[in-house]
Amino acid sequence: YAQGAVMVLGDKVSVADRMATAVVEIMREQVVCRPQDLLEKGFTNEEIERHWPMANALAHVELNILDS
Repeated sequence: YAQGAVMVLGDKVSVADRMATAVVEIMREQVVCRPQDLLEKGFTNEEIERHWPMANALAHVELNILDS
């Protein structure tokens, strides 16, 4: 996950940042990422429920996708 908005807690990247990286990867492969797509990347339902809004927003910023 490149430049800018990486939230680092000590030496560990936050769940939202790891998830944002996964969302970017998925979107580059298949254009759209749904929360359930993240289960295949090893995230739990609880992590997805808690971190999806932030991770999705970070991914859209990374890809320069803005709502019109």
